[in-house]
Amino acid sequence: MKFTRREINDLFISWIVLSFALAVLWWGIDRPLLILRMMPRSFIAVGTGFAFHEMAHKYIAQRYGLAAEFRRWNFGLLMAVISSFLGFLFAAPGAVHIFGYADAKVMVKTSIAGPIANFIVALVSLGLSSIIFDNFLFFLAYFNLFLALFNLLPIPPLDGSKVLKYNPVLWAIVFFPILAVLIFVF
Repeated sequence: MKFTRREINDLFISWIVLSFALAVLWWGIDRPLLILRMMPRSFIAVGTGFAFHEMAHKYIAQRYGLAAEFRRWNFGLLMAVISSFLGFLFAAPGAVHIFGYADAKVMVKTSIAGPIANFIVALVSLGLSSIIFDNFLFFLAYFNLFLALFNLLPIPPLDGSKVLKYNPVLWAIVFFPILAVLIFVF
């Protein structure tokens, strides 16, 4: 994959801000020392959720010869921090922008790649958590399942709206197993 300096900067800033917002949400703003202590876990969770999701979009787009680059959205990052202080997390850190012509099939493959990456991370985390019995791995599974399901909602501009429009059966084949695992496990 090819990265520009700006993209690396945007990814890193988004990753840090989302990690902080998640730490605040998890442990509450009234415990600042715990937030700082738990930032590494937050950083890992956001890395497996957000970064893998966006890099899956980028990888598939570039695989089909398209230029693709992540761009942060400062207002979305601000909303993530503010919402975390209010007890929920609304995160819209940015998106992978794709440049060039792609047919609908390529765009759907690109769109669905992010949620599938989250689902794979969730399954691996669940498998490891059953062997190692680590609550953090269990949380990583939940976090990634939630992100996959959220991004598959058929609401523009989310990935699910593009997939559902192109092929409702494909959307259902991906959406419902993720929903089933989320309900069954959690």
